[in-house]
Amino acid sequence: MSPEEIKFWEEVNAVMAAQEIPVPVIEHRFYYDELGDIVGCSMQNHPESGNYIVVDKSIYNTYFLYTVVDGKLVKKDPDNKYRVLLKRGTKGHCVVKNHAGLILEENETAQETEYYEYKNN
Repeated sequence: MSPEEIKFWEEVNAVMAAQEIPVPVIEHRFYYDELGDIVGCSMQNHPESGNYIVVDKSIYNTYFLYTVVDGKLVKKDPDNKYRVLLKRGTKGHCVVKNHAGLILEENETAQETEYYEYKNN
């Protein structure tokens, strides 16, 4: 480099060293509604409204696994919404006996069958 270029870069470095570059403040937040469902996430430039809870960076990207109960983060039961209680009965879904996972369609037959129906709590 020429002496002019060296002087230019020295001046650039001096100017940059004199300026204070603000360090961004990162606060991981989950925003939730009145039911406790997480409806938004933010790390910076936070919205000025709504209920929120500050969370750890390690769980920030897994917001869909959590809900908020009484202002505290609680891990959801992943099968809770998809669980159906069944009981043995005389009607309902026809299955192979002792193999409740083998549901028989109308055109299928098996030597021994049993029925499962929905269980009302």
